[in-house]
Amino acid sequence: AFFETTGLEPDDFYKFAVPQKTGIRPLMTMGQAGLDMMQVLPYVLTAQIGDCGAASVPLSLAHILDWADAGERVGIIDYGSGAGCDVWSLVTTPLLEERRPESGTVMEQFDDKIMVDYATMLKYEYKMLRSPHQLSNFY
Repeated sequence: AFFETTGLEPDDFYKFAVPQKTGIRPLMTMGQAGLDMMQVLPYVLTAQIGDCGAASVPLSLAHILDWADAGERVGIIDYGSGAGCDVWSLVTTPLLEERRPESGTVMEQFDDKIMVDYATMLKYEYKMLRSPHQLSNFY
């Protein structure tokens, strides 16, 4: 419906940020929207970071903007599990190149990561909280 409403075609876009819950989800989105694989696959980050939930599309968009040139049309497709679908069309401006940081791209930040085990992740995300005054193991 997006392409019919706007009069745009998939070929009008240089790149697309799409949901990346699994490695197959971007391929499904590509097929449904009629996109070319080179518009999507270079910006799929699932292999580097896994499932990052609702942050996958903004992360993909940030990765695209790290390399986009002025005047490029970028598409964003985002949908949840039964929550509907949103599609946006952005056109980059020369300000993008002026304000792009010289370091700290998405991929540089991924390369600077510290791997933690599952127990440490639970601690950092406050998933395992226990009161020092608990009455039993169940509270």
